[in-house]
Amino acid sequence: MVELAGSFMSLINLLELPNGVYRVEKNKITRMQGINPLDNEKMLVFFLNKRCIHCLALTPEIEGLIKYLDRERKKTTIVLVLCDWFTEECKDENAKKLFEEYNVDSTPTILLLEKKGDYIDKMYIEAYGLHEIRSLL
Repeated sequence: MVELAGSFMSLINLLELPNGVYRVEKNKITRMQGINPLDNEKMLVFFLNKRCIHCLALTPEIEGLIKYLDRERKKTTIVLVLCDWFTEECKDENAKKLFEEYNVDSTPTILLLEKKGDYIDKMYIEAYGLHEIRSLL
């Protein structure tokens, strides 16, 4: 696991991270082997490509969302799944596997995973409606 401390957006552009799966919190980014939605009540997963201009434009929105979650004390885990270009050019097997498992064929793709008893409810969210996500959390 790799942890980066500090205000993550001022230290590092998310799309400059190596391909991989990351848990993002207000003051740190932790590299993960994969995700287990049953470990969290709610998980917001961002599938991003490093060469996607729309993904680049989304990163400030992600920062704002993380600040909101911290301020409101919402228990939602934020995860980034990052590849260079989908599974065709992905240098991380864990990220590649998640792109395949969740059938991601466009980016940015945002997926809300919510634990409902013994099963996981999946909701795909339009990236351009990111400001509306707050009402779902």
